[in-house]
Amino acid sequence: MVSKGQVLLMRRGHEPELGAWDVPGGFCEADEHPMHAAERELAEELGLRGRATAYIGTWIDAYGPPDPDGVVIYTSVGAYLIELDDPGQTPTLQPGEALEARWFALDQLPDRLAFAAHARPMLAVAAAVIAGTGSPLPDRTW
Repeated sequence: MVSKGQVLLMRRGHEPELGAWDVPGGFCEADEHPMHAAERELAEELGLRGRATAYIGTWIDAYGPPDPDGVVIYTSVGAYLIELDDPGQTPTLQPGEALEARWFALDQLPDRLAFAAHARPMLAVAAAVIAGTGSPLPDRTW
């Protein structure tokens, strides 16, 4: 969720990454398009309605620390720009989902971002798309 050069982030209300700032989102249902999942998760987590207007990209990241048996759960994270139906609407925090929500300038993100391995490059690409400078590929140090 980006508007006027700012991104709406929420502080996570659960593990993994409890208390870290995160982009609203979550898991797709079995028969759900990822774009619709992004719109649904925004409504579920912050009570906001909106429509996906641009696809930003996909990143692979670990979802939390390894399980006790050492198994790491990896996710494929798809990102979309979403335009709010009512840009003036205040987020409604859902218990267990978000501790707070706040708008941040895209060039002044909080230090503690959840899933930073994909969140920082994802937000950089979103900022480039919004600025009209294209969609640079993320750092390929992987």
